[in-house]
Amino acid sequence: MQATCLACITVSSLPPPLLQVLHGLELAAVSANINPFMAALHLFPAMRRLQLTCTSDPVPCMRLMGVVEDHASGTLQHGFETVLPPLESLVLLNLNVPCLEASVARAPVLSSLTSLHLMRTSEDVDISCSLPSLRQLEVAMAAFVHLDSRSLHMPQLSYLRLSCLFANISFYTMPRLAELSIEAEFLAASGFSSLARLTHLNLSLVSHYEHERADYGDDEWPGEGRP
Repeated sequence: MQATCLACITVSSLPPPLLQVLHGLELAAVSANINPFMAALHLFPAMRRLQLTCTSDPVPCMRLMGVVEDHASGTLQHGFETVLPPLESLVLLNLNVPCLEASVARAPVLSSLTSLHLMRTSEDVDISCSLPSLRQLEVAMAAFVHLDSRSLHMPQLSYLRLSCLFANISFYTMPRLAELSIEAEFLAASGFSSLARLTHLNLSLVSHYEHERADYGDDEWPGEGRP
């Protein structure tokens, strides 16, 4: 099932049998509705895949109701991971995500999660917890990404893709990494020599200024090569 508007479809309006068997959900909502929905996720014990998108452009039914959202992104409450069902795949788009730092005992989802994608989320993405089953991690369009905490453990991670301005990574936390792709202006890394299973590597350590200059060409760069 795919829901697009919590103003029209509420958890309480769904039939109980559906709550028990729903396996995957893709939801787009304005920021005011994000955290109330998160608080109701315990009603979906069978959910394994969740994609949550915060939109600043109200869907048509919300415009008719006079609901207007000015902010481009919503903010998840601190400790949001403790209310998640045992998901295998989690995708968060256009949401401010607080530091992931809960223990597995407090947040069982951390032990079941195999795929995590954070896109257009917080400026500062900090993952400081144990993710024993995680195999894929992608962080896109972030300012700072911190994967260097002593509390971070991703023993099964085989795929890592980052697109950010600054990345701080300890590769000791991901010994099974096989595919690595990083696009960043600044990279601080330790333990690279420990990646004995690495088979694919893509590094792009070029500033956004240089990317834009390459797109224009020296003779076309704004302010240069012109009278």
